[in-house]
Amino acid sequence: AGEFELVVEVMAANGEPDMRSLNNRLKKMIRIVEDEKIPALTVGEAPVCRNSNAVVQSLYEGDATISWYDAEENGNLLGQGRSLLVPMEEDARTVFAQVTPRKKTGRLDNESGGSIQASSTPVGLRFDAYTRLTIRSVKVYAEEPGGRLVKLTKPDGSGITKIVSIPEPGEVRLDLNIVVEPGEGYELELQAGKPLLFNLGGTEYPYEVPGVLSITSSTGGPVFYYYFYDWEIEYDYFCGRTPVEIEVGDEGQAPVANFSIPVEEINLAEESGEINLFDESAGAVSWLWNFGDGNLSTEQNPLHTYADTGNFQVTLTVVGEDGCSSSAEGSIVVIEDAVLTDDEVFARSDNRLFIYPNPAQEVLFLAFDLEQSGTAQYYLADLLGRPVLKGRRQVAPEQTLELSLAELPAGAYLLVVDIDGDRLARRVVKSR
Repeated sequence: AGEFELVVEVMAANGEPDMRSLNNRLKKMIRIVEDEKIPALTVGEAPVCRNSNAVVQSLYEGDATISWYDAEENGNLLGQGRSLLVPMEEDARTVFAQVTPRKKTGRLDNESGGSIQASSTPVGLRFDAYTRLTIRSVKVYAEEPGGRLVKLTKPDGSGITKIVSIPEPGEVRLDLNIVVEPGEGYELELQAGKPLLFNLGGTEYPYEVPGVLSITSSTGGPVFYYYFYDWEIEYDYFCGRTPVEIEVGDEGQAPVANFSIPVEEINLAEESGEINLFDESAGAVSWLWNFGDGNLSTEQNPLHTYADTGNFQVTLTVVGEDGCSSSAEGSIVVIEDAVLTDDEVFARSDNRLFIYPNPAQEVLFLAFDLEQSGTAQYYLADLLGRPVLKGRRQVAPEQTLELSLAELPAGAYLLVVDIDGDRLARRVVKSR
C-alpha cells in the first residue's frame, strides 16, 4: 500500500525504431489501498429452487447506500437496500453489491476549541481527494440570513460555484452535492456574501476519512478553521463491487415463500416494539427470518422486538422437502414520536395540518391551519431511511405548501413534518 508513480512508455511505435523525437511516455501517480471487498452473500445454506426467489445481503454495517447490479462494472441497477430479492430461473446467476458509504469529517462544530469570529473574507479549507466522492453537505454558522457564494477550486485552477441561501441565523446545513475527482490541492471557500463564523485556534489538522479525503489546512493558515464544519461525504467503495454467486438446486418442488406483517409502522413512544410475524408459506419445512436489524430467527411465526428506529427490510427464506429454498421480503417502519392522529395532527396546540392526496402522483399538498405563523421543517424518506426530499419554510396561519414528487419513483415513503414543537410522521404513497 502507498503512493507509486506509474510509468507507461511506447517503444517502436511503428514496429521499428523511430528517428524522430517521441512524446511516448506517460507518468501518473497512483494510490494503492490495503483493503478488501465488503462481504456479501446469499441468505440461507440451501441452494435456491428453480423459478423462485433468492435473497442476497450485504454485510456492511455503516451508513451507506447499497446498490445491486447485474455486472461488475456499469450494468443494470437491480435494486437498492441491504438485502435484495432476486428472481431466479433455471440457471445460476451472479449479482454485484456496490456499497456507497456516507461519512462525516471536519470539525464537528465551532464550540470545540479556539475563539469564534465572523468574516466574509474569501478563504476556506484545503483538502486532498484520493477517490471519486461527493460532498453532500457542510455545516455553517451565520449571524444573519442571506445568500452566500461558495466556490470549489480544483487542482488545475478551474472551479465550481454554488449560490446557497441561509434562511435564518444560527447553525445551518448547506446542501452542496459537488462531485470531486481524485486530486491534491482542492480549496472550498466562501467567495462572497454576508459573513460566516470561523474558529481561531483549536484546530487538529488533518481531518480525514482514510483512503478517501483529507482536510489538510485552511487557505489562511494552520491556526484557522474557516466556515465549513461537519462535512458529509459519499463515495463508491474503492475496492469495487462484491460478486454474489447464487446457486440453483436440482429439480424439485419449490416451496412458496410468503408472510404477513400485521402493521406497517411501530411507534416506540407508544408501544414496546414487539411484533408478531406470520408465516404464510406453502411447502416449507424450515424457516430463516432476517428482521433487518441484525437479528435472525428460525421459528415459523416469531415474536420480535425492535429497539431502534429506522426502516427495516424483513426477509423470510424457507426450505422445502426437496432441499431447495425460496424467499420473500417485506418492510416495516419504526419511529419514536408522540405522533398525533390523521388530520388534526397538531391538535394539542390548536394547529392543524392536512396532507392530500394520498396516494399522490406528481404533487403532494401540505395544508396548514395554524394559530400563528411558524417555521415548518419537513423531510420525505424512502423505506430504507434515506432522505429524498427535505426543506424548511416559513408558513402563514393558512397556507398550503406544494411538494413535487415528479422525480421520485413510485412507492411508499415516510413524511415527517415539525412545527412549533409538534410533529407528524405519516406514510405516504406515490402511485404510478
